[in-house]
Amino acid sequence: MLQRLRVYGPIVWAAIVSAALLGWFGGHAYDDPFITYRYAQNLAAGLGFVYNSGERVLSTTTPLYALILAAARLFGADIPTFSNALGALSLALGGLALWRLGLAWRAPLAGLAAMLVYPLFPLLVTTLGSELPLYLALVLGATLAYAHERYLAAAALLALAALIRADGVLAAGVLGAAFLLQRRRPLPWRALALYLALLLPWLAFAQLYFGAPFPATLEAKRRQALLPGSELFLPGLLAQLRDNYWRYAEFRPMFTLAALGLVAALRRRGPWLIPIGWSALYTAAYAALGVTSYFWYYGPVIVGLAALSTTGIQGAVMQSKQLAGVQILLLWDDLPRLRR
Repeated sequence: MLQRLRVYGPIVWAAIVSAALLGWFGGHAYDDPFITYRYAQNLAAGLGFVYNSGERVLSTTTPLYALILAAARLFGADIPTFSNALGALSLALGGLALWRLGLAWRAPLAGLAAMLVYPLFPLLVTTLGSELPLYLALVLGATLAYAHERYLAAAALLALAALIRADGVLAAGVLGAAFLLQRRRPLPWRALALYLALLLPWLAFAQLYFGAPFPATLEAKRRQALLPGSELFLPGLLAQLRDNYWRYAEFRPMFTLAALGLVAALRRRGPWLIPIGWSALYTAAYAALGVTSYFWYYGPVIVGLAALSTTGIQGAVMQSKQLAGVQILLLWDDLPRLRR
């Protein structure tokens, strides 16, 4: 019975979370994804991969997501509704991947806590409708494949993540560095070839079709950060954490657990440093780019925060067990004296 609960319980939980998120937030929307929605609509209508008919300008930062939405539209789906449904499913699958990572890395309590908290985290829920939930699910899935040494699957998922969002290459860099530090050889050349084979066709197409593989909106968002009243990425992150989480007492233990988790991860040099490292690298990269602050930029930061917090929970429980064991040993040593 316990084994069945362990196998099927998380799947049932993921299904419940997906249905609940879609039921509660099925009509949720904000402005940024509608750029991609328009690309998808025009592509499905045969007008080309464009925002305005006849103007080949790459303004969406998520080309593969636009293609997915266009395919859904060809089958009659309403694009915003389908995007919300896909996002709800992706958040649940991301939580499921964290649970499986906990099992793979012998930290089941950390995995369980992450599975329960991650898909319902407020900032992530507010990104429904965008590509972010699917992007995060792909990166977490790639990390899980890496943990099981399924390098071809990891490479495929990492390439798809990079096609969803270009900063997905950072996740590939972190997993590549982890491989070199932990396993060193033999290098998975087939996985590397697969990764490049999936990415290079898009880069070639974008160069020919748009004149550049990078979205034109990147420079616009960097310049927007210089406008009066705009906020840079890093100050915006600190404001998000302070105003939306730290100020509420129920979220404050999360920060304490995150601090404990960082200490535990660094001390043991455990595998949870992989998602933590990706989150840190992502934060550093966006801060260096100098882009303006948007709440949906902070999704990968939440993955790192979740990994830190749940690692802190695991570490606190292990420390409690050790202390309890010491107390039992001390009591056992005192028994002869007490009997006298």
